[in-house]
Amino acid sequence: MRCKDGYGLIDVGLATYDGALSLVKGLKALGIRLTEITKVYITHFHADHITLAQFLAEVASPDFYIGERELMDIGTSFEELAKIYVEEYKRHGAPPDVAEAFLKVHPMAWFRKAFEDVWKLPWRSVKDGDLLDCGLKAVWTPGHTPGHVVYVADFGVFTGDHVLPKITPNISWYPTPDFNPLKEYLQSLRKVAWNTRAFPAHGDEMPDLSRRVAE
Repeated sequence: MRCKDGYGLIDVGLATYDGALSLVKGLKALGIRLTEITKVYITHFHADHITLAQFLAEVASPDFYIGERELMDIGTSFEELAKIYVEEYKRHGAPPDVAEAFLKVHPMAWFRKAFEDVWKLPWRSVKDGDLLDCGLKAVWTPGHTPGHVVYVADFGVFTGDHVLPKITPNISWYPTPDFNPLKEYLQSLRKVAWNTRAFPAHGDEMPDLSRRVAE
């Protein structure tokens, strides 16, 4: 998307060779250089949406935006967040060896260095209803994560993982006392039941967001 001082990007991708190459090739196909990206709007704090942020920061130095609730509810280090999860799994009856094994398979463990770099970026928080550069409006849609945000443009909605074309997103527990993921997800679905085009983070464009929300 065009911004006043360059281009905006919704989510940045996964910190892998294929992820970085796909980002460069995709922008090149649009006639956009990495250095022209001045704004990055993140839908939520998951590895496949955010871990290339430091790579882009080194090349282009854009401003990075993410939902304020997402900033509140993520840990500040791998050890901190992992400890919270392991203790909660144990409290709910998971055998200690199973809880500890979680650390080896969680995406945050696979991309630990990338996450640690991303945590250090100077994030700008986004509130529900904020009008942003590049002609976007932020809409808070908790459920998939506590601070998930979709970005609304005049030609459609970038739905992140909130609404996907073929599957229901993972609605998962977070170590946040007042977060009821399924209840909030269903409320967030009703919030975006608009008759407009939708651009999900995974899969093809949806011509009618309201129809998919109803499904």
